[in-house]
Amino acid sequence: MASSADNPYPVWYTLKFTGTATEYFRIWIVNLLLSVITLGIYSAWAKVRTLAYFYGHTTIHDSGFSFLANPVKILKGRIVAVSLFAVYWGTMKFYPEHILWAVSALVLLFPFILVTALSFRMRNTAFRNIRFHFKPNFAGAYGMFIIPVLIILALTWSGYSLLESSDFVKRMQEQSKGEFHVQDMAVSLLFLSAAVFIPYFMYLRAKFMVEQTSYGNCTATFHARGWDFYKYFLVALVVFILLVIATSALVGVVAVAAGASAGKGQSGAAPALIGIIMMLMIYGVGFFIVGYINARITNVTVSNIEFGENRLQCRLRPLTVGWIYLTNTIAIILSLTLLIPWAQVRMARYKAGCTEILEKDFHSIEAVAQPDRSAIGEEIIDIFDFDMGF
Repeated sequence: MASSADNPYPVWYTLKFTGTATEYFRIWIVNLLLSVITLGIYSAWAKVRTLAYFYGHTTIHDSGFSFLANPVKILKGRIVAVSLFAVYWGTMKFYPEHILWAVSALVLLFPFILVTALSFRMRNTAFRNIRFHFKPNFAGAYGMFIIPVLIILALTWSGYSLLESSDFVKRMQEQSKGEFHVQDMAVSLLFLSAAVFIPYFMYLRAKFMVEQTSYGNCTATFHARGWDFYKYFLVALVVFILLVIATSALVGVVAVAAGASAGKGQSGAAPALIGIIMMLMIYGVGFFIVGYINARITNVTVSNIEFGENRLQCRLRPLTVGWIYLTNTIAIILSLTLLIPWAQVRMARYKAGCTEILEKDFHSIEAVAQPDRSAIGEEIIDIFDFDMGF
């Protein structure tokens, strides 16, 4: 907590995460065992226990957040989400010629899923006994997202049509003896078409999420711009391209060295080992690229949020985030996943410690009545592994 000696206001309060890996491990292992024993039914209660733990141990000036969702509602939403996923999987498995239609329908549902998910999450999040609220503005969501969504679908369908009549597909079918189908590339085409829009979608998602959210009777505002998101992706793209060039050059050098060694009758094992080590090192650099993107995007998002006169600020360090990603992954693999709770607590503690809030008028904020919300959108996000940024 930082303040001025002459004037105690404004005061920046640093968030704290007070949970421990040992404490959370007990919750995590019980959740895992009961979810397995009940064939997934208990997973709804497990989710509530997990979020309640992380929310409750994230504090501002010794006041923690609360997650108040009803597990039964989450279970109902999960059943609907699993049913939707089953339809998607069944289409992909038994009717692959229609998979692009299924994917298109899911993409067009994105604004609806976003609104319902955020409505449920905010409705069940509270701080100092006052709930957050997300306005279920479906028209605003479709108005904001529909143009980029339609562009992505148009590019996907155009690419799909070109592939269907291309010689490349015919050669692939001949080489695979009929096992390759153009439908197998539908999802890849979708992601390829959406790649250039990813920073824009992240900006729109953050803007829509913040501007439709209120804390009690205090509405949030968002001040970031689309370029603030694109510039960090461009930096990461340049680094990635340079990494690919460096990798290609190093692999070429190793290949030449291996050929020279083989020509002299020497073993080529050493150059091959060097090549493996270099590839592992480059793979490790990937964690830092992801860490850079996530840290910068989180900083620019959080630092541009205001609730009335109350401001947020986030100062994640890209290298630190990348290091945590890398070492957490290594620890999880070496422990056969038993260190997942430790990794989650470690990241939560770091993120909280890098986030501050300028509290000016929280005590004047009043709670407002709001209707209950469905958990369907939230569970669709979980099942399809979408990132909604919360």
